[in-house]
Amino acid sequence: MAQGPIKVSRSTKDRVRYAAAVAGFSQSELVDRAVNEYVERHAGELFQGLERAREALSRGLNASVAYALGVSEDEVNRVAMNRPVAPSRSSTSRRVAGKPK
Repeated sequence: MAQGPIKVSRSTKDRVRYAAAVAGFSQSELVDRAVNEYVERHAGELFQGLERAREALSRGLNASVAYALGVSEDEVNRVAMNRPVAPSRSSTSRRVAGKPK
């Protein structure tokens, strides 16, 4: 099994340690079980989040930026003056430095 550190607060670390000891599990087994249970219980919410992300990506760059920042697409469009918030890679490679397109 692959291992890696997970950063949690001191109080969470203590709770994991105590709960694992009482339940008779290793700390990693307790965390593994807890994560699996959480994912099962919240599968619908997680799927909806993936669907929202997919939807934003399909609507373009501004919608994707809005989704990532947790703001409305209208807000991004307002700030970007209804232009894409960043030029595409292909347009930047053709531009002469210091001169607009």
